[in-house]
Amino acid sequence: MGLQNFKEEEGSVLILILILMSVGIILITTMNNIIYNTSNRVVEENKRDQAILLAESALEVGIREVQNKTIKLGKGSWLSLNYGEGEYKIDTKLAEGDYLIIRGSGKINDRVKTLMIKRKLKKKEIEYEDFSFIEYFDGVDDVEVVDANQINLSNAATIEAFVKPDSNLKLPAIILSKDGAYNLGVNSNGEIFVEVYTTQNARNAKTITFDTDINQYDDWIHIAFTYDDNRNKEQAQLYINGEEIASAGNSIKGNLVSNNKDLIIGASEANEYSNYNQWQGEIKNIRVWDIAQSNSDLAENSNKNITEENTVGVIYTYPKNQWFIVNDYSSSAEINLVNNSTAAGGTVLEIKNQGLYFKDINLAYDADKIYRVEVRIRQAEDANNDKQKFSIGMEGLDDSNNLVNIKGFDSHEGQYYMVLDSSELTESDGWQRFVGYFSGRSLDEDYINSTVENNPRSASLLRPMPLYSEVDYIRPVFIVNQDNGNGTAQIDYIKIEELLVN
Repeated sequence: MGLQNFKEEEGSVLILILILMSVGIILITTMNNIIYNTSNRVVEENKRDQAILLAESALEVGIREVQNKTIKLGKGSWLSLNYGEGEYKIDTKLAEGDYLIIRGSGKINDRVKTLMIKRKLKKKEIEYEDFSFIEYFDGVDDVEVVDANQINLSNAATIEAFVKPDSNLKLPAIILSKDGAYNLGVNSNGEIFVEVYTTQNARNAKTITFDTDINQYDDWIHIAFTYDDNRNKEQAQLYINGEEIASAGNSIKGNLVSNNKDLIIGASEANEYSNYNQWQGEIKNIRVWDIAQSNSDLAENSNKNITEENTVGVIYTYPKNQWFIVNDYSSSAEINLVNNSTAAGGTVLEIKNQGLYFKDINLAYDADKIYRVEVRIRQAEDANNDKQKFSIGMEGLDDSNNLVNIKGFDSHEGQYYMVLDSSELTESDGWQRFVGYFSGRSLDEDYINSTVENNPRSASLLRPMPLYSEVDYIRPVFIVNQDNGNGTAQIDYIKIEELLVN
């Protein structure tokens, strides 16, 4: 009995030992697993932290590139570090509402972390045209000096200008002057006057004065002086807003004096470099003719698109209209400047029949920047042949001033119409505003075109149109009544802006 009890106790001890050994093994295994998992977790956390640091660094690089105005849109490539392990990349894209999204990613082995920042883009205007052709003179140092050796008149002349003086205009004030030949301005009493020298009174100027204070006008004033020595009487007249208000009778005779003096706009020659007699306010549509315009001529031409090239008798205009027509595409086009109270500048450019127009300026193109083009247009009168499409955008030029279209060719055809590309508008649509975007470079004609093919109105901010790789300069261009339409189109304004990070 005792032996049996001993054996039973011995067996119990062995079982207990086995249990304890099993528990120990389990504990050791568990501890090993805990240590292993903890170690792995620490490694993974370290990878995550390093990936986050890489992502933060990538984001900082992206922000710095943007601040340095080197925005590169699209997905970046993974880049290795010059020190340590890991890679980083920068992705940049645009979002509606003029936002820029920058993503910075970091990668350690297979662990990737991405951080994102969203920045509002502000607009910097680089070109604006509202077809009002207005220049402002501040009355201090704004003077336009023109080499006027060729702007000489003889026995017939018309000198006209639209002016809008500031309320604090200091008197007297000169609108334009060719010393020893003619002056147009406002005297110390606020009266509009014209002063001319002729071969019969070269030493003493003859003056016609309108004895009404200029301050009674609160809008634009059209002033015109006409002279014709061949008339039997009333050789010289002064018109204000189309009404003859003064004349010199027969007191002015002979040819107007010619000389090699400069034409000064906004002051007289004696006060070119001082603020005495300087004009303060706006000026537009200065025109010097070598023919005497009748009252009806003045009224008919007052808002026409008059240039030395397109109008007989005009020898000088200011400010210069820099828009040029391409005759091969615009042989029957009729162009006028039309007053419109709803227009940005109070004037719209009106074109009847098909016309292709570009502004003769060269704006430097930086492919790393993002550009925005905005226009306001309407079809004022529908074509009776259903051909009234608009194409509006940019022409590209190389550093030798040769045109560069989407194929790299020197041609007005196939340019970059990122705002509208052969888009039809009707009279019933009324005034419409359109916006297009462009950025980057490409040699792929199909890709350039695809930015507007999927969006038939304009290239969006999400996918701006790239320009051909050789484009160094840009200038605005538009086609109206495309495909030989005979309707009437109107352009209110064209605005080009660079998008910057706010």
